Amino acid sequence: MTYDLAVDIGTTNICVSLFEDNISVYSEKIKNSLSKYGTDIMTRLSHYKNNEMLKKQFQAALFSDIIYLINSFNCHPTRFRNVLIAGNTVMLYFMIEKDAIPLGRYPFEGSITDNDIVHFKKAFIKQLGAVENITIPPIIGGYVGADMFSVLYWINKNMSTSNFMVIDLGTNAELAIKSASKWWVASTAAGPAFGFQGSNLIKNVADGLRSNSISRDGQLKDTDYPVSQAQIRNLQLAKSAIYTGIETLISISKIPTANIDTIYIAGVFGSLLTADDILEIKLIPHIKSKIIIIGNASLSGLEEMNKNYPEISFSIITDHLHFVELANTEQFSVNYVKNMNF
Repeated sequence: MTYDLAVDIGTTNICVSLFEDNISVYSEKIKNSLSKYGTDIMTRLSHYKNNEMLKKQFQAALFSDIIYLINSFNCHPTRFRNVLIAGNTVMLYFMIEKDAIPLGRYPFEGSITDNDIVHFKKAFIKQLGAVENITIPPIIGGYVGADMFSVLYWINKNMSTSNFMVIDLGTNAELAIKSASKWWVASTAAGPAFGFQGSNLIKNVADGLRSNSISRDGQLKDTDYPVSQAQIRNLQLAKSAIYTGIETLISISKIPTANIDTIYIAGVFGSLLTADDILEIKLIPHIKSKIIIIGNASLSGLEEMNKNYPEISFSIITDHLHFVELANTEQFSVNYVKNMNF
C-alpha cells in the first residue's frame, strides 16, 4: 500500500506520521537514539567530529528509529508517495549523511541542495522502499532549521494573528517574531535542562519558587526539595538564554511589545509545559499577550505541506525572513547574566 510520510527529527524525540489520502492514520514518537551521544547538538557534533565511523552510524541510527516507528503501526507500506522531513540543521545533516563538521564552527551556516536530496533518496529507498518525492523544507539560518520553518508554515496557514512570537522549545531553542509581513528568527542553546524529563524540572522549580523553597536568584532553601542545586543552575542557564534571545529579537526588530498579541509555544517539550510555569520561572518576558501551547507544530507543518502538494509555496515565508545570529549581538552577551534570576 502507498502512504505519505512525515518525519520530525528532534534532538530529543523523533516523531512520525503516516498519511492515507491526506489523512493522518498513524502517528507516534520515540526517543532519539542519538541521545546516547549527548543531550544537545553541540555534544553530538563533538563526538561526530572526533570519530569518522559515526558519520554513517548516525544516519543508520536515525533510519532505525524511523523504521521502528513505522513497523509499530503494522501497516507494512510497500511504497511512499511523499516523504517530508524536518529537523534542526544538525539533525538533518546527520539524517542525509552530509558532512556536519562545518556546522560546529563560525559562521554555523548550512544548506541542503537538490543533489543532497538525490543522494539521500538512494539511502531512503535502500532502507524503506520506493519513494516518489522527498521534501525537506528550507533551513532558515544557523541552527534554525527546517523544523522552525515548518512551524512558521503551519502558523501562517492556520492562525489569523498578524503580530506574534513563536518559541520552539528544546535543547536547541528556536525563536521567531512576526510583525506585518516580516519575520525575525534566531536560535539559542538551552542545553540539557530542556532535554528528557526537563518539563518535570520546570514544574518543580516553578512550584519551589511559589512556595519559597527556591529563591529568585536560584538558591535552594529547602534541602529536602526534589531538585538539586545543579539542576536549578542548569535551568537558569537555559531560561536566561531564551529570555535574553527574545529580548534581543524584540530590540532588533523594533516591534513594540504591546503589538505582540500572541505567543505560541511549540515543540514536543513545550507541549508538556503550562503558561503559569513558563511565566513563573521567567522563561519569557512578561508581555501582555495570550500564550498558546501548539505542540509539535513542526510535524503539523509537514502535514499541511503534504495536503498542498505539489503546490507548496515556501517563498511566502522565505522572502520575508531575517535571521539574527545572537552570538554576534552585544545586547545578548551583556544581558545574559543579568537575566539569570527567576
